[in-house]
Order: sequence, then C-alpha cells, then structure tokens
Amino acid sequence: MFPAHRRSFRAAKLLLGALIFLQACRCALGSSGETCYSRQHRDTIVNVHKALDHQKTIMDVRKKEAERDCILACCSVELKPGIKCNMVVYKPSGQDGSENCYLFHCETEQDCPLMSATPGTNTYDIFKGLTHPLAKEKERVPTMPITNSLALLVVLTLIILTFVVAIVGRRAMESFDRRHYTRLELNDLHYEI
Repeated sequence: MFPAHRRSFRAAKLLLGALIFLQACRCALGSSGETCYSRQHRDTIVNVHKALDHQKTIMDVRKKEAERDCILACCSVELKPGIKCNMVVYKPSGQDGSENCYLFHCETEQDCPLMSATPGTNTYDIFKGLTHPLAKEKERVPTMPITNSLALLVVLTLIILTFVVAIVGRRAMESFDRRHYTRLELNDLHYEI
C-alpha cells in the first residue's frame, strides 16, 4: 500500500511542479507577447502647460532613482483604468529629492509638444507591441527594447517556491511515515500481567 501511495504522491508533486512552471513561463512571456520600446529625445521636456490644455492628456508624477526605473514605470503603469502611459520625462533629481519622473498619456505626439531642457533631462516615447514601430524622424535616437524584469523575478520566485514546497513536502511525508510506523509498533505491543 505504501509504495503505491508514494508513487502517486511523487506523480502529484511532479504534476504540480509542471503546472507551476508552465504558469510561470506564461507570465514571463506575457499573454500578448508585447514588448516595451522607448524612443529617446535628448535634452528635451514636455511643455506641460500646452500638454495639459488638451482634455485627453493625463500626467502623473513620481520619484525614481534611475532613468531606467522611470521608463519601466511608464511601461507597466496605467495612469487611469484602461489608459496607459505612452510618454515619459526623466529629470535627474537634485539634492532636494523631489519628484523627477513625469508619466504622460498623449493621444497624439502633437498633444504633448517638446521643448529644450537642461542637459540630462530626457523624454521618451513609449511603444508597446509585438514589433517595433518604425522611427519616422531623423533627429530621434534609435529605440531599444526594455525587458520586463518583474516577470523574470516572478518566474524565478515560483521556481524557488516549487523546490521549497517539494522539499518540505518530502520531509513532512518522511516524518509522517516514521511516526506511523512507530505508532504501529507501540500499538502491537501487548503486556501480560
């Protein structure tokens, strides 16, 4: 009875591990397989006054330590339900530690006009999709895909969690088996008086 029980328990563990692994892979690839691309405008900033004159333009401000974190925030954040960020401005923070990451949703590029800014302040157009959109203007820097490090972190966490659950489950079953055999031995002892 016990060998069959162990085989079915091992099969259940393998099946659970496979399901968790497949789910993790699906999360890492994303259901739509979209990639986040950015197109940089060096030393430029969005003219906020003109941009916010348009009713459909939305802006959110955050504090980010690194430019990459600011871009990744735009790739993964909805400014309002169903409305995604498609333009981001990063200003290196000064000593005051103020908010320096400006996330925008602009219906068109004309809705968020750009103007010159201090060196180090950069604006990025954010594109999400299966393929990279072709750059139309010559003065823009070529884009680079941004990998979603959060998905990779989730996959690695799930794999580690699977191993931990398997090890803990195995130890628990071994402990249960030892206690079960011990109880059988003690219950089978008869004392004569």
